[in-house]
Amino acid sequence: MESIKKDFKECDLYFLEKSFGLVQLEEMNLLNNWILSQKNYSTDDFENRIINHLQKKLKYRVNDWNEYELIEHFIGPLFSVIDLNTTEYGMFSERLLKAVIGDYELFGYPDAVVAKGRHGPEIPYFCFHEYKKEKDPDEEIFEIVKLLKHLKSIIEEYVKQE
Repeated sequence: MESIKKDFKECDLYFLEKSFGLVQLEEMNLLNNWILSQKNYSTDDFENRIINHLQKKLKYRVNDWNEYELIEHFIGPLFSVIDLNTTEYGMFSERLLKAVIGDYELFGYPDAVVAKGRHGPEIPYFCFHEYKKEKDPDEEIFEIVKLLKHLKSIIEEYVKQE
């Protein structure tokens, strides 16, 4: 039997719940522990200067930028600070990502994916899609950096275990 092809763009919550039995959880210990453990990460002086610069630029221009300008002037530089690119994994943008799950072949081109692979995504670890502008950016940018640094350390540990 041939699988049913479904673009990520067509996968709304109704489809995902009905097709895969997904249920929204109010609490998840694994996620709570991950978020709490990121408190061990901090930013150094160099990172603080860059993040403060990006934050000022974001506050000044966020309401004027389109999605591409937001990516070029803020999201890309922010990810560069974290440096999610190594010989074993990297961050890839607008690359084909697909998987067969049951009767469905899901596919799409996410805005960014952190995945195993040097020249292209092989096994995805984390996916970013549908960036949204924020009306009033604040100090949460430092929390985002801490979470991304923690994500990087988890991926590095995972890669070492393979």
